[in-house]
Amino acid sequence: MRGTRVIVVAAVLAVLAGAGLLAGRWLSPGSPRDQALDRARAAALERAGRAADRVEEGDAREAAQYVHDAAQADGIEVMAVRGADRDRGDGVTLVVRAEGSAGVAGAGGGEVAGRWCFELLFDGTTNDLVQDEVDCPAGPPVTVATDPELPPGVGDELARALPAGEPVTERSLRRAVAGLRLDPRVGREVGTFDGGVVAGVLRATRYRCLMMRVTSDGELQTWVPSRISVAPGESDCTAGSAAGGTGR
Repeated sequence: MRGTRVIVVAAVLAVLAGAGLLAGRWLSPGSPRDQALDRARAAALERAGRAADRVEEGDAREAAQYVHDAAQADGIEVMAVRGADRDRGDGVTLVVRAEGSAGVAGAGGGEVAGRWCFELLFDGTTNDLVQDEVDCPAGPPVTVATDPELPPGVGDELARALPAGEPVTERSLRRAVAGLRLDPRVGREVGTFDGGVVAGVLRATRYRCLMMRVTSDGELQTWVPSRISVAPGESDCTAGSAAGGTGR
């Protein structure tokens, strides 16, 4: 009997090998390309999670604001929305499409990429914001205006625009700020505050800004405050906040 079982098992394995299934999912974890695709999907899921966390940190309550904030995240498109207000009914649900990519191991190498859709739930109580992977809705994503951005190195550009070897004053800082070539939607503010502190801000959005402050010896300090430091209930992106050193 034992010899017969061995012969039968050997025959089954031979059939599977002939069908190409030994190299598939039955007897292996998948091809390098399959494994890379799994990693790409995981990267898309992680991207959707980061976008959800970032939106939740904001002050959105209505569906339109959730759509806008989610669409600003890199590699995220909003495909559908349900609900009108976070605090009514079942809250606000977004279907977002996230990009993901991963390298293929092995001699062939290369990269695989794809886009997957996930539901995000915002109801003020749910901790798991990413609910499920879902089929991507047909049609184009929701059209959303992009927020203005501060260009990389804008702090260095500002420093170069100031008179060399001279203490920074409100007048010289205001002139340097006015001369920066920025998106016209970026807010600019410079002033003198309590204690004679000269400070200013370049504000792209509620959470993205460059703060600046002049020290007692006339040197300019610039920094980008953390998102949490300018969150509702903490502070905001204003020159007055910069004078107090918010987020530095």
